[in-house]
Amino acid sequence: MSSFAAVLASLSFAITQSSPAPAAKPVPLLQRIVVLGASLSDGYALRPDAEVKTGLSDVVESTLAVPHGSVRSATSLLFFTDPDSIGEKLVAQADAAEPTLVFAIDYLFWFGYGVQPSDEARLRHLDQGLARLESISCPTCAPRPSQRRPGRSPRS
Repeated sequence: MSSFAAVLASLSFAITQSSPAPAAKPVPLLQRIVVLGASLSDGYALRPDAEVKTGLSDVVESTLAVPHGSVRSATSLLFFTDPDSIGEKLVAQADAAEPTLVFAIDYLFWFGYGVQPSDEARLRHLDQGLARLESISCPTCAPRPSQRRPGRSPRS
């Protein structure tokens, strides 16, 4: 089992074990969840462990222990090939679902770490990705961009 799959399995177990009994009423924030992102969100490397196509939306769906609405996926395994165009289409797809909550765990990755001619261009590209996320009119869970300069290894 890959370490990513092990973490997801542990998270799922921990959430279901520590959650209180399901509430009688659905939580409004959880009525229309959208997972927005690149290969990790699309399920890259999970298929060998799960033996079926599994994405982050499936993990979110299976770990919610309270009444909730739909969990949709707006992801692309090929996001890295054209983050601008694919990212724009995925944000439009997410917006069309009228989400109440968006998980964008790896959406920004290729904006900060894709091929760019300079660190300044890389940071401008990351800002473009952030602006697209900010256009979504509901709470969005996304990692905060690193304080170190994108494109450099952690030891640089």
